[in-house]
Amino acid sequence: MAMWFAHVYYADAVLGMLSNPPDRNSFVWGSLCPDVDKVSEVPRQQSHYGNTSLPFPPEDFLDVVGITPQQARMRLGFVSGYLSHLAVDDAWYRSLFSLREAEPKHLQGWTIETTRALTLYLDMGFRSRMDLGDLDIRCAQGQELFPFLAGDPASTMRQVASLYLRWNGSLSHEQRDPLGRSWTRRFRRILSSQYDMMMKVLERLDRPRLERDVLEEAVDSTRRFMSVVQGRQ
Repeated sequence: MAMWFAHVYYADAVLGMLSNPPDRNSFVWGSLCPDVDKVSEVPRQQSHYGNTSLPFPPEDFLDVVGITPQQARMRLGFVSGYLSHLAVDDAWYRSLFSLREAEPKHLQGWTIETTRALTLYLDMGFRSRMDLGDLDIRCAQGQELFPFLAGDPASTMRQVASLYLRWNGSLSHEQRDPLGRSWTRRFRRILSSQYDMMMKVLERLDRPRLERDVLEEAVDSTRRFMSVVQGRQ
């Protein structure tokens, strides 16, 4: 549900709250890879282990994915980052849709396109608050533990995500890269078509609470998972 700047933002926030954080590049790379379904034929049901919510407790992630604690410890940044993405999406989805259910009269007309526009709008806001610094996912590893990422899916994801992270989050200027031009034009269409409805949602959305709730779930899930990895043989 959340977009890529949001996932990087939350990845950095989670890392900042861990007592012994793993490598940033690997963690962020892992936090982006579940969205391989956006750039390849890998289905969302597979890459997210479900469609909308996290269908298992974080302690079960190793068994769900089918990797050993030893493998996870070797690629702890990537694997824990991957789980953090699922936790962020879970909390993000529940927060937005609980608002829609609580305000059915005022938010009548809220569609999946409204959600896309809202998520895009919020993502651009995250970009304006981020310092990507020396973040570099080009050589980060860990994707080999997830068979559906092997080969072209991971390669395409790395290429597209790297390009996205170079974007300044502004739709007012054309990007030089053809892919960048394509998505900025698409983003403009989405925001333009849903602007009025999106503004109604934003009027009723408690953004600080949304960010707090999402971060709390991401941190809690990551800590619980890492505790299992470090405690199991």
